Amino acid sequence: IDNAMTGIWVDGSADTQIRNGNTISNSRADGIHLRYGQSNGTVVVGNTITESRNNGIYIEDVDGNSSKRVEIEGNIISGANRGVYNNNSNNTRIAGNTISDVVNGIVINPSNNTNTIGNVITDTT
Repeated sequence: IDNAMTGIWVDGSADTQIRNGNTISNSRADGIHLRYGQSNGTVVVGNTITESRNNGIYIEDVDGNSSKRVEIEGNIISGANRGVYNNNSNNTRIAGNTISDVVNGIVINPSNNTNTIGNVITDTT
């Protein structure tokens, strides 16, 4: 997906899987944007996102639960303002992502029960 406003937009869905092999580049806003509602079991795994103007992955007002978290794992993100932005989203796991050439690697705004594990962040400005 090249030169879109947002590469992949998910609004109010549950159990969504965005995995393995999606390549998103030159997004004018976000590479992947998850928004609103109970996105229990939503998984974003193994994607490549380059040159997103705002966020590589943006999680906005999304709540997982203790048994079905929102999982952001094993993605490669480069050239964005923020690699991963978790904004007011609860029960989220951000793990094993490679984030480079960004202003902020991972940003967590008021969010509960968010785990960040084993991410590699380089070349922040």
